[in-house]
Amino acid sequence: MRGYERQEREPAADVDHLSRFEAEMERLKTEREKAIQHAEDLGYQVEVLRAKLHEARRTLMSRPEFGGGDIGYQAEQLLRNAQIQADQLRQDAERELSQVRAQTQRILQEHAEQAARLQAELHQEAVTRRQQLDQELAERRQTVESHVNENVAWAEQLRARSESQARRLLEESRAEAEQAMAAARAEAERVTTEARQRLQSEAEAARTEAEQLLRRARADAERLLEAASTQAQEATDHAEQLRTSTATESDSARRQATELSRAAEQRMAEAEEALRKAQAEAEKVLTEAKSAAEKTLASAESANEQRTRTAKEQVARLVTEASEEAEATKATAEQIVADARAEAEKIVTEAAEKARTLTAEESATQLSKAAKTAEDVLNKAQEDAQRTTKAAAEEAERIRREAEAEADRLRAEAHDIAEQLKGTAKDDTKEYRAKTVELQEEARRLRGEAEQLRSDAVAEGEKIRAEARKEAVQQIEEAAKTAEELL
Repeated sequence: MRGYERQEREPAADVDHLSRFEAEMERLKTEREKAIQHAEDLGYQVEVLRAKLHEARRTLMSRPEFGGGDIGYQAEQLLRNAQIQADQLRQDAERELSQVRAQTQRILQEHAEQAARLQAELHQEAVTRRQQLDQELAERRQTVESHVNENVAWAEQLRARSESQARRLLEESRAEAEQAMAAARAEAERVTTEARQRLQSEAEAARTEAEQLLRRARADAERLLEAASTQAQEATDHAEQLRTSTATESDSARRQATELSRAAEQRMAEAEEALRKAQAEAEKVLTEAKSAAEKTLASAESANEQRTRTAKEQVARLVTEASEEAEATKATAEQIVADARAEAEKIVTEAAEKARTLTAEESATQLSKAAKTAEDVLNKAQEDAQRTTKAAAEEAERIRREAEAEADRLRAEAHDIAEQLKGTAKDDTKEYRAKTVELQEEARRLRGEAEQLRSDAVAEGEKIRAEARKEAVQQIEEAAKTAEELL
């Protein structure tokens, strides 16, 4: 804007310079008029001198003649010579005055023509130079604006492309996360369903096993009761035989029968107590199995919900690892449950085999130990399942943290790329701004050269005017001096 202001001020400076030049021309015209007036004054003085000379001649002619004729002739000759000299002086003065006037007029006219020509040339050169500068400035401004617009468009394209790429990455990440979440949700539902079905089947198996144990215990108790009844009947029969065979042994036989009956009743009571304990133990085992199954199911559902929540932030490239880890975890859990089931079945089988050969008390004790062992095995399996679930949760948390770190890294890279593009655009803008400043400096230098040329032309005109004025004054003074000398 400052360059435009200077260009707008240049016509005003030209107008001031022309005004000063016109004022100088007026001053020269005034001086010329004064010189002409001075020449006219000199002519008037010549006329006055001529009149005085004529008056002196007339006075001399009107004087009385003296005695000598030669004196009158000499005086007349002197006057005639004086008249001739005066006429000659007047003609010389008039001729010199005319020459001075013509020379002054010619010098002034030449000076005016030269000044007008210089002014026209200077004005034309200034106009041409200004047009060239304006054209160059317009072209360079257009070039700079074109480059700036291209850089701005390029920066906008880069920004739009970066935003589009960021949106695409975000949408892809969101779609992959949703896909991973859906897959994890489906996997969680499948695992939950399998766990529920497995736990239900295990509960049914435990219930069936408990019922089998209860039936076996009842059968053992009934067998023991039958054996006791048989022994009691045998004892009664033996007592009757003893009573019929001998009377002396009746008391001892009676006592023995009583003892045998008491022993049989005691064994029947023990068998019933063992049966009751076996039923209670079976009910306890069944209740604990149901409670353990419900706890395991709740823990599996909680772990699955946690896995579903954490799976929302996973990315696609980690889904395979998570799936493999889940498969491995599931296989491990299934292996642990299968091992526990096999161990429980083995223990129950061994207990059942031992229970067939032992008494009701030993069978009940062995059944209690077997139930406790089965409970320990189930607790161990549950702990292993919890550890496995915890390890899976930690692995999922690690995967989530890695996904967050990867997303943060991608965002940081996108931000760094955007900042780099902005810095490049700023550097290009600074470069073109520096070029614009350089062009403005070049235009300012050219304007300074034009101003210097204008100043040199004005100084040259002033010098010519001063020399012409000095020469005219000198010639006028010389003419006046010559006229005075002639007078």
